[in-house]
Amino acid sequence: MISARFLSQVSSRINQAKAAELGGASTAFGKVNVIFLGDFGQLPPVRATALFAHSVVSKITENTSSTPLGISNLFGAALWRMVNVVVVLRKNWRAASDPKFTNLLARLRIGRAWEGSAPHATDQVGNGQNYKDSDFKVLQGRLIQTMNAQVRAQFKDAPIVVSTKVTRDFINRKLVKEFANQSNKIMHDYCANDRFNKTRVTGETRNRLWQIRSSVSKDAIGLLPLVPGMKVMVTENVAIKAKVVNGQEGTLVEVKYDVDESANRFAKCAYVHIPGSGIHVHGQALDVVPILPVSVSFSYNGFSISRTQLPLLPAYSYTDYKSQGRSLKKVIIDLSTCRSLQSAYVMLSRATSLEAIAVLRQFEPKKIYKRMAQEFRAEFSRLDRIDADTTQRWTESRNTEATAPY
Repeated sequence: MISARFLSQVSSRINQAKAAELGGASTAFGKVNVIFLGDFGQLPPVRATALFAHSVVSKITENTSSTPLGISNLFGAALWRMVNVVVVLRKNWRAASDPKFTNLLARLRIGRAWEGSAPHATDQVGNGQNYKDSDFKVLQGRLIQTMNAQVRAQFKDAPIVVSTKVTRDFINRKLVKEFANQSNKIMHDYCANDRFNKTRVTGETRNRLWQIRSSVSKDAIGLLPLVPGMKVMVTENVAIKAKVVNGQEGTLVEVKYDVDESANRFAKCAYVHIPGSGIHVHGQALDVVPILPVSVSFSYNGFSISRTQLPLLPAYSYTDYKSQGRSLKKVIIDLSTCRSLQSAYVMLSRATSLEAIAVLRQFEPKKIYKRMAQEFRAEFSRLDRIDADTTQRWTESRNTEATAPY
């Protein structure tokens, strides 16, 4: 989901491109028709203001309206409310083969998961189907530890989707070690090069920086565990035309590195096989992409740190945010880490059926039995009203065309 500020920036950029035609005037999207696609039931933008947030819709404060960021957010929210044609797409095509599962997703999406308070209940989203078990019981039935060995084996290579980077990094390190053991290889940590005021950090301070959480270091891992042959994910847009972009997965071929006096490895280049990239470099097979270290800056204990590291992560586990937009034939989800209703919905809705899901561990019922936040409910209601109005206008227009004389 894009933020209010981002939408404001999109409109400004289009205006810049159309400045000559518009005579420099500031208009909404440069008078260009814009089509938006998305699911407001998914996760809100990271560290940004949503298009329908209370702070830019119904609870505007002086702080919001008097800062450059606040004004940009308000403008983006106003632009979004200029959209007057809405078509709500109600059919779930990803999981179309499993109607009971799609109904469960539809209930969860709007905060109406079935609690099973009666022996049988009509589907709460109006599909007229009867359900004996609560949605919580249905999902509990997918716990991976309760599956027989044959079914569990089907999830051997399935990604594990979690809600926190701490959990993701813990699982990834564990599974990289397991991959190294099974393939009779050695796992090595490739160290980040950290600088403060352009001076390289050394000693105990450097060791502490290597241990900080990836949520602080913007996914630049201090000690990046790598083994040739393992699955990795690119975290930067390396070559857009070749589709080597943030979120793209591949297989690690080899790592070129330097070693310091303490035998620490510092990567100079990683070669990753990404099928379909079309890249061919000397000495490597087709579709093997060279990935070079990049620099990111982050704040730690009030100090600005510049870190140089490979833009890679192990790809055995990733977060709910990173999973958005994916269709997964098999997926293991950790509902116990969900921090919102949208998180649980995103995790579950990546699958093509209920049988494609394995739940990693026990989770509390409150993870799915939550009421949707008020700003989400208000936006859903608003979009439904515009959808109904759009349908009515379209019907009236069709009827007018049908009765018009030739």
